[in-house]
Amino acid sequence: MVEVFSTNVLQPADAAKITPLLADAFPGCTFNFDLEDCDKIFRIESAEDVTEKVISFFRRHNFSCSVLP
Repeated sequence: MVEVFSTNVLQPADAAKITPLLADAFPGCTFNFDLEDCDKIFRIESAEDVTEKVISFFRRHNFSCSVLP
């Protein structure tokens, strides 16, 4: 399952800071950022629904995100 989120991660340095934390929090998942998109996209592919976990993760790290339809 692939989920796509709009975020407020604006800088590549911010994405680089949380990427290792994301890897630890979501083992076995594939993810990436597209900061050139106007929605500052975060995509994650996982075997299960991790939507709420992703939103909680971003909040804990002082970022926001919301699921894109």
